[in-house]
Amino acid sequence: MKETKTENLLAGSTAEAPAGVKSSPVMKDGEEPQDMLLALFNNALTSLVDSQQARILGKALFKGRVGTILVVYNTEPESANSLKSVVGNAP
Repeated sequence: MKETKTENLLAGSTAEAPAGVKSSPVMKDGEEPQDMLLALFNNALTSLVDSQQARILGKALFKGRVGTILVVYNTEPESANSLKSVVGNAP
């Protein structure tokens, strides 16, 4: 292995961070924009459909709003906002 020259140890380093655009603050749970949540959901949904763990059946009108009918196999509601995995065939 070649030895690093002393003058190269600091090459490329700066004493101060370069000026630029500040990064976005970290979002707290529940503060995510709807388009970001939909993008995250679509990412997982593609994998679920490809692996035959879910199926999109169609769309429906519910309380004046259009929605998607989605089946997620081998799951059941655990609470109002989550699913849990069911081993085997549920009745």
